[in-house]
Amino acid sequence: MPPRISRKRPKPLDEAASLIRDSIRAHIPDAIAELARLARDANSEAARISAINALIDRAYGGLKDLNDGDDS
Repeated sequence: MPPRISRKRPKPLDEAASLIRDSIRAHIPDAIAELARLARDANSEAARISAINALIDRAYGGLKDLNDGDDS
């Protein structure tokens, strides 16, 4: 019996996930711009705060990472 040749082919779900990821990534610059606009111009204070938090989370991974633990 001849040895088996392993050929890794992408699974259909992997290909679909990759296409979805690429499609979402194409819209990221517009989404960031809209968050910045909302942070500046939204009528609702809650909407402004939410947009600001989203921008900070994406830029810095959240403020908890910036805190060195020293409260003094």
